[in-house]
Amino acid sequence: MPASHGAGASTNSAIASVVSANGASAHGDHELAPHPSTRADGEWAQLWFAIQRHSWSTLAVVPAERTQNAFGPARALAVAGHVYRAGAVKMIDATKADAREIQGIIAAAKDAAAAGAQVVIALGSPLVNPAAIAIARAADAVVLAVPLGEAMLADSRRVIESIGREHFIGSVAVRQPKATRVKKR
Repeated sequence: MPASHGAGASTNSAIASVVSANGASAHGDHELAPHPSTRADGEWAQLWFAIQRHSWSTLAVVPAERTQNAFGPARALAVAGHVYRAGAVKMIDATKADAREIQGIIAAAKDAAAAGAQVVIALGSPLVNPAAIAIARAADAVVLAVPLGEAMLADSRRVIESIGREHFIGSVAVRQPKATRVKKR
């Protein structure tokens, strides 16, 4: 998400980042490039149905490691929701959110939920971006995205502790494409 300045700009950038699960932006002017993991069948559909057992309107997806973001898993869940839910499913890409954007992102998610949508929020690592903690805590529920074969148990525990165990409804093991990994600092 591009950096913005001032309270109004922050809200506008968050609203502009709300996209429907099929890729159309809130303003309908472009589509996101499809992500390899956005198939709505199989495991993502099963996960969609599993998280529906919990009551939520806003769902944050957070990566378990500092070198990840959760765009791919959040996108895959949103696409599955778009296919299998009668109502709207929206996605917010907050993987690069900063402190100035927190309130705008939370407001955009709550506005979409108030309009009847279920909202999936993709976040960056709370271990390197504290804004992810505030956004995840404001969501109704959180899912932890854990990379297959690469998970660092200590990082996963720190993510859960930083947000609060009570916010989590589960986790998902994911194959993390290199394009969505962030560089180590």
